[in-house]
This record gives sequence, C-alpha cells and structure tokens, in this order.
Amino acid sequence: MTISLNGGRMIHAPAGRSLFAALRSNGILVPTACGGKGACGLCKVRVRGDSSPLQPAELSSLSGGELADNVRLSCQVKPVNDICVELSTDVLAAREFKATVESVLNLTHDIKEVRLALLPPGAISFRPGQFIVLRIPPYASSRFAAFRPFSLASSPARPDRLELQIRRVRGGIGTTYVFDHLSPGASLSLTGPYGDFWLRESGRDVIFIAGGSGMAPILSIIEDMADRGISRKAVFFFGARAREDLFHLDRIASLQKRLPELRFVPALSAPAAGDGWDGERGLITEVLERNVRSVADVEAYLCGSPAMINACVGLLQRKGLCESRIFYDKFTSYRL
Repeated sequence: MTISLNGGRMIHAPAGRSLFAALRSNGILVPTACGGKGACGLCKVRVRGDSSPLQPAELSSLSGGELADNVRLSCQVKPVNDICVELSTDVLAAREFKATVESVLNLTHDIKEVRLALLPPGAISFRPGQFIVLRIPPYASSRFAAFRPFSLASSPARPDRLELQIRRVRGGIGTTYVFDHLSPGASLSLTGPYGDFWLRESGRDVIFIAGGSGMAPILSIIEDMADRGISRKAVFFFGARAREDLFHLDRIASLQKRLPELRFVPALSAPAAGDGWDGERGLITEVLERNVRSVADVEAYLCGSPAMINACVGLLQRKGLCESRIFYDKFTSYRL
C-alpha cells in the first residue's frame, strides 16, 4: 500500500503492518508511550481514504470531534488500500537524540529533577511548553524498553541542555526507573520535540495554572518570556497539597524580578497545622474563583492532571473565557 504524507512524500507499507510501524521505519517519529500497543493514545494522525475499521482502543482514546475529523491512532491502522495521512509539523520535525544524565535531584518527596546534556552534535530546537519522549531501557522491573513523554522545563536558549520534572507514579515502569535506578552519567535516548502547547503571540494577559510536575512546561514558557523580554501581564496559579510540595520558589522569585508583570500565587489544599502558611488555601478551582474576575482579554495555559484541568477549564468557561483561548496539556499517569 502507498501512503501519501501531507499530500507530498510517498512511502510504502507492507500488507498487515501498522501505519505506526510504517511511519517510524521511514524516520517519522510519531510519539508513543506504549510502543505502538494502543494503550497510550499519543500516536494520533489524520487519515483519509482508509477503509480499515475503528478499533476499541481508538473508540476509548479519541473524542467525538476527533473521530469526525478522521483522526486515528496510527498504531491501530493497518492500511488495506492506499491512504493519505496528515501529520503535524512537530511530528515531521521530530528527531532522535542521545543524552547523558548530568544530575538527578529531589524537588519534593515525589518529584525529581533530571538534567540531560545532549551528546554532540545534539541541539534540540523546541518551543517552550513542548515535550519529549524518553526511552526507558530494560531494567529489573521491566524486561523491555518503554517510552514515556515528559514536558521540558528548560529554556530553548540552551538547546543542548534539557531539564525534566518527573513525578513518581506508584508502580509505573518509567518513573520507577527514574526514582530507583537512574543516576548521573547514564546514557539515554529521546525523541522530539512534540506538542502544540506553547504561548501564543497574541499580547493578551495570561493565566497560567499548574499542579505538581505540571510546573515544567509553564516554567519553560516563563523562562523564555524572561529571556526574550516579553512583558505581558501574567499570573501563575500553582496548586500543591502541603508546604513541602512547593518547589522552585527561589527560581520563580528570580523570574519575577525579570518579569515585573508576573504574579505568582501558590495555593495549598491541605496545609499542615502550625506550618505558618499565610498564602492561598483550598483547591485550585476555589483559588481561581476568588482571584480571577475579568477574562475579557485573557488566555489561559493549564498543565497537570486531567481532573484538575477539566475542573479549571469548566470554571474559566463559566466566567466567560472562550474555548479558543484555553490551552492545556493533560498529564497521564502511565503504568504499562
């Protein structure tokens, strides 16, 4: 079968082979967290002319709008005729990189910072807010390599140095490796960059909302704003459970000095008695309700758990913020 890519380049797929495998064998690095097993929902592409039936994994991973727009999971499509595939620019531009682990540091009891140095001539060009996919090598708890997406927390001003914030998932193959086995000097491979979560060049005021390791892409965006002198009025709401779950406070304070229009609002949902916390309390939606009044000329950027994002999106829309000005990156906890 012949596969047309964005109406231009043509590749071939042997009968019975998945579109995902055909793309990757031709150097097109579609993102994945499950290695093409239909369990992660990352390998979305738009397919036209395909007559193969939708698979259960697609019906559970794709929205009604995506299905209506001919979006498929490439790992579930086994072409039975010539097809046309539309790929996003980030997937077409994604490359594989080799890296050395420079440091692994504790940010909180369940979040580690991993710093990577890309091996020469490695330099990754990315937009702040995008993510990479890290290859997790086989180790004691996993006989096979695994793949995990992680947002970049670093500024693109240093394209050969990458920073990740990784939160432990109980029983997760990827995070167990990072927390219990990864050490400085280790060699890793990664692909990317991926994703369409980045700051739009609109000039509007900005609301950032994050929780836990969802700080990573927001921090990358804010670092880039400081590096480029973007002085848009912005407020960063960060939700945590207790005081010990806050991190990078000094770094954010330093960024505020470079960005006078940036306000940081940390909020604790369950502060410990006697810890002296005098900041915002409650769920992040409660904090937004108290602090966000007008959304007339605002864009919102959210990153964190699906439950948090869904709740915050609903609240912002009730306040009048239209869907087209809400951007988010939902973090999924992969255990497979």
